[in-house]
Amino acid sequence: MIKMFFKEDWIPKFSDRMIFTLAPVIAFTSLLLAFAIVAG
Repeated sequence: MIKMFFKEDWIPKFSDRMIFTLAPVIAFTSLLLAFAIVAG
C-alpha cells in the first residue's frame, strides 16, 4: 500500500486526466461505503 503512494503516476496522453486521477478515489470511496453498510 505504501509503495503505491510513492510510485510515479503514468497518465496516457489520450486519456482524460481528471477521470484517470479520480477513478481510484471513486472506487475506494464506494468500497468504504459498501463496507459501512454491510458492517453497520
